[in-house]
Amino acid sequence: MSFLKNPLAANVGDLKELSGVIDMRAIKASGVVKVKRGRKIKILGGGALEKPLTIRGIEVSKSARRKIEAAGGKVE
Repeated sequence: MSFLKNPLAANVGDLKELSGVIDMRAIKASGVVKVKRGRKIKILGGGALEKPLTIRGIEVSKSARRKIEAAGGKVE
C-alpha cells in the first residue's frame, strides 16, 4: 500500500484563499486538494504567501516552512 506513504501535495501558493488555522479539515473543506481516505498532505514551497497562516498537523517542506514563517505564520 505505497499510496499511504506518498502524501498528496499542495503548494503554499494554493493556500492564498484560506485564512487562520489550516488543518486537514480546512484543506478538505476548501477543495485545495481532494483529500482521500488514508492519505496525508504535504505542503510544498511553490508559489507565494503574503499573509500569516498557522499550519497545524500537516507536513511541510523546508521551503514551505520558510515562506510560511516569512509571512508571519507558523507551523505546529
